[in-house]
Amino acid sequence: MESTFPTVSQHFHVKAVPGEERSEEYPKLLPECTWLVGFGSTECSGRVEVQHNGVWGTVCDDYWDLNDAKVVCRQLSCGAALQAPGSAYFGQGSGTIWLDDVACSGGENSLTQCGYSGYGTHNCNHGEDAGVICSESLVKPSISMDPAGEVSWGQDLRVTCSTAAELLGETFILLKNSDSFRQTKFSSSRTTTFTISKVNFDHDGSYRCQYEKTVSGQTFTSSFSDSLTISVTVKFSKPTLSVSPADASWGQEVCFTCSIPTQIFGGTFILMNTESSSKKTQTSSRNYTNFIISKADIDHEGSYQCQYQKRGPHRNFISPVSNSVRLSVNVSLQMPNISLTSPGVEVIQGPGEVEITRGHSFTFTCSITSTFTQGRFFLVFPEYNMTNSTPAVNSSASFSFPIAEFEHQGNYSCVYQVTLSNFTVTSAESAPITVVVRLSLQMPNISLTSPGVEVIQGPGEVEITRGHSFTFTCSITSTFTQGRFFLVFPEYNMTTNTPGVNSSASFSFPMVEFKHQGNYSCVYQVILSARTFTSAESARINVVVKVSCLLSSYATGQIRLAGSGSTRCSGRVEVQHNGVWGTVCHDSWDLNDAKVVCRQLSCGTALHAAKSALFGQGSGTIWLDDVACLGIESSLTECDHRGYGTHNCNHGEDASVICSESLVKPSISMDPAGEVSWGRELRITCSTAAELLGETFLLQKISDSFRQIQVSATRAATFTISKVNFDHDGSYQCHYEKTASGQTFTSPLSDPLNITVTVNFLKPRLSVSPAVFSWGEEVVFTCSIQTQALGGTFILTKTGSSFMKTQRSSQNSANFLISKADTDHDGSYQCQYQMKGAHQNFTSPFSNSVTVSVNVSSLVPKISLSSHGAELFWGPGEVEITRGHSFIVTCSINSKSLQGRFFLKFSSYIMTTNTPAVNNSASFTFPVAEFEHQGDLSCVYEVTLSGRTVTSAESAPITVVVKQSLLPMISAVSGGILLLLLFIVFLACLVHRRRKHKDPVVLFQTQRFTRENCGNCDHQYENLPEQPFPSKLTNKADKEKGNDYGDEENLYEEFSPPYAMECVSAKSERQEEGKEKDNTETSDDKNYCNNVTLRVQ
Repeated sequence: MESTFPTVSQHFHVKAVPGEERSEEYPKLLPECTWLVGFGSTECSGRVEVQHNGVWGTVCDDYWDLNDAKVVCRQLSCGAALQAPGSAYFGQGSGTIWLDDVACSGGENSLTQCGYSGYGTHNCNHGEDAGVICSESLVKPSISMDPAGEVSWGQDLRVTCSTAAELLGETFILLKNSDSFRQTKFSSSRTTTFTISKVNFDHDGSYRCQYEKTVSGQTFTSSFSDSLTISVTVKFSKPTLSVSPADASWGQEVCFTCSIPTQIFGGTFILMNTESSSKKTQTSSRNYTNFIISKADIDHEGSYQCQYQKRGPHRNFISPVSNSVRLSVNVSLQMPNISLTSPGVEVIQGPGEVEITRGHSFTFTCSITSTFTQGRFFLVFPEYNMTNSTPAVNSSASFSFPIAEFEHQGNYSCVYQVTLSNFTVTSAESAPITVVVRLSLQMPNISLTSPGVEVIQGPGEVEITRGHSFTFTCSITSTFTQGRFFLVFPEYNMTTNTPGVNSSASFSFPMVEFKHQGNYSCVYQVILSARTFTSAESARINVVVKVSCLLSSYATGQIRLAGSGSTRCSGRVEVQHNGVWGTVCHDSWDLNDAKVVCRQLSCGTALHAAKSALFGQGSGTIWLDDVACLGIESSLTECDHRGYGTHNCNHGEDASVICSESLVKPSISMDPAGEVSWGRELRITCSTAAELLGETFLLQKISDSFRQIQVSATRAATFTISKVNFDHDGSYQCHYEKTASGQTFTSPLSDPLNITVTVNFLKPRLSVSPAVFSWGEEVVFTCSIQTQALGGTFILTKTGSSFMKTQRSSQNSANFLISKADTDHDGSYQCQYQMKGAHQNFTSPFSNSVTVSVNVSSLVPKISLSSHGAELFWGPGEVEITRGHSFIVTCSINSKSLQGRFFLKFSSYIMTTNTPAVNNSASFTFPVAEFEHQGDLSCVYEVTLSGRTVTSAESAPITVVVKQSLLPMISAVSGGILLLLLFIVFLACLVHRRRKHKDPVVLFQTQRFTRENCGNCDHQYENLPEQPFPSKLTNKADKEKGNDYGDEENLYEEFSPPYAMECVSAKSERQEEGKEKDNTETSDDKNYCNNVTLRVQ
């Protein structure tokens, strides 16, 4: 098989014995030369090849061991032998295999000095080529990491150390440069990987690696790899913030819990109130922490967020801001108690209902158990839209009503209100007491009149002959005369009513029937203030119906109408023959036969010729059959028939008639009885005692055009109103019609039936958005109710004030808009829903209470500072002011409230001063800046709005730094220089006087020139002459520093501005001329520049 390894010409490393030469293609070595080649070979590791007779060949690995490798490594000056790999470890060679069975002792100088089988003698192939690895092959390893770049906290990190040396059994070492971190790992290959399972900030830093090889008890160590930097980073998730309780009571403990899904513990949690500068921090060894507010106050109200922060070796890592949670602090006032007293009534404690007689007095007492005793009580009476308030005395207050009227009916409750820390706190409403004002109506009287019967006053019993008429009269003695009387007849489930006239009313019965037997009584009812009052029932009169000798029939001559439900003009036809009454068979019975009967009985027109014993079966004889009248006969016996007693019938075939005069007044009733709730189904039944078929019933409303028609095949018809509303409220009557022979007959109208529609509303729901809002912000209250009674009015009221808004809506909700919120709008709100009925208003209970709070803390003033010679400076920032100068601090704000005050807070001096605002600003003047004025200055704005003091947040600060003025120093230095110059002039004069006879030269001579020759006289500054002053001519400050001004450069550096020489001319050698700017000018100064004159800047 051909070798897949690179050829020698491609990969080989040769280390020759000194003095040996190599050919151009191969190294020129001595005949016993050895080199190392092969895949992955280095100078000191590779496949061993030797040269014999100018030909290179390999060595077989039979008996190849570390002693053999020692000789090769020594021969190549590659240090100690580390390994003696065989099996073509560095790839298979090619060509000759020179040596086999090499057996060195390890002390030889070259491989050919060892024992072997002889050149070219072997039993091997190139798959058995021998190699060596010497200690000098321990090259610098390489280091890498996976993943590359920054490593996230908690991630698995793999650091790989590898070497190009073909070693087996190396020990790799990973070290951290900055601390004692060290890991070792044995590897049978050229590389190993160190795994850090969960990286944290302790692993952040710089790392190196090396490897070791131990041979014959001696350890060989490679050089260090290049440094590898591991940078640990972390990306925090958004933390979660919760608060318990979110609605806290004043003084209650509140716990904020900030938690974050992370395993990176030991960081710092930060809790922030986003509506103020309040901030709390807390370090935790867990992934959450609790922030405790031991006693909640109004100042703690606001919106909160939290963050988590962890400090790394080189930077801080911080999470996003958490969700916002809102803390509301409520003063937990106990619900007050309510009680009622009235003459003749026991003390009533709410909740409950109490009846009070109209005209009596009653008093409510509100009381509370509370430590806040300086409040006020409010008596709430929503039905009358009334709220009265009274200051609390000994934690109670009383509300008196001297005379009870119907308008006082309704629910009463107490509310307690107290102001704490300029914050108004309102209790919940007490349990209600329902006041019902009763009217004491006298029991009415009842009497009965009937032909042949004396007037009967109840109670009592009276007999009335069937077919006769009778009348009941109800009367009462009362000042309330606008009521109605009801005649109650329970045996017939009948109640009929009539308006009272002169305090009485009559109920007439034209014809007595057996159904009229029973007990009758009167009831009086009156409506006052939309409430119905009903008297007790009167004494009863018992009516007993007796029959005449005609039994149960209506007869004229030899014919009568009888049977169940018969009337004078409707019933079963019976005729008398030979003094015996008998029936008529319905064979051939028709309307012509009925016409004769109705005419004979003077009952008008025949409406119906009934068959099959419609009014019940008769008994005894059947006199007539197959009657055939023309309709013009005067009596039934004039018509054709089969003869008296001749028939083929039974009483199930008895004939009957219904005449037009039998259209009696129908009765009307409703189901359900009494008041009907809005939206319910109502059934009104109109019925008649007449045995008619095919009648048309009509229902009509008395007050408007409402009219319904229904055809019925029975004696009754039911009219259904599927969903009752207030339009259906009113009084109804019905009648029926019968058409016969093309003519329509109409019954009288029934008695009126009153339908009263009522509605019971559920408690509405009130919400507000936003619940906490800023001054001037738009606020929307939404009142909603579950009802189908739409088109009513929503009412929004504020507890404890006269505030009320109303709004009609065609839906089941309404929005109340406050376009610009003010502190007057602070407080507790409720709403109601009201629907106007036909005779009264229906109002829902009060909704839940919602409390709104106007936040004005968002006002933040601005601060600016002005000083002489400095530009106007706006905060925040730092400004330098020269000591002794004046400066002014101006506070301003963009606010609609112009009547406030500004406070200037000076932290370093613990000073707070205030000034009324003028045009939304105020100025604070500091005439002389001193060092004590250094520090942070900030502005606060305070304004009283609707009796409530509101304070803004502090403005951004301006830091004032007071610097020392240079004028005193300038004055001192100027004085020293003048004295120095005078001393120099004095010395010059002495020298001049001594040398006057020898040398006329003057040391310092005043030269005069014009201003033109002086050049830039007013602006140019030059040093004094180069020749030095005597060293003793130094100022005091320099002596203290130890300087003797040995050279002129150092000397005159001290005279640079603000002290400088002015107008030095070069016209006279090394002489100076100037003018003293701050001194009074002399006459010579007008046109000339003079020497040794100083200008103080």
